[in-house]
Amino acid sequence: MRSRTVAVTTVTLLVAACGQTKSAAPQAVPTHLAGNVEQLQRGTLTARDVSAAQQRVGLELMAKVCGAGGPNTLVSPASAADALGLLDASAGGGTAKAMATLLHLPVWG
Repeated sequence: MRSRTVAVTTVTLLVAACGQTKSAAPQAVPTHLAGNVEQLQRGTLTARDVSAAQQRVGLELMAKVCGAGGPNTLVSPASAADALGLLDASAGGGTAKAMATLLHLPVWG
């Protein structure tokens, strides 16, 4: 009987609370995107080339990290390669060359 009373009380409180809290409607945030849109030329890399490069980056990362953090180190080489790849696309000059070397990919552009 007590559990039924608790259940009925809980449901009653939840139903009573529905609609009581009114929050302001979300307002649209004006956005203005600025920048240069550049057409990229089709490259010569295949999906297999990119996969092999990511595998090399992952193995090198694991070789550097394993043992440094103890037996419970957790690393996602694919996530690291993806994140670095995003940085690589926006890098220029010497940074672009260093990123390409690290990722085993050619320099963008």
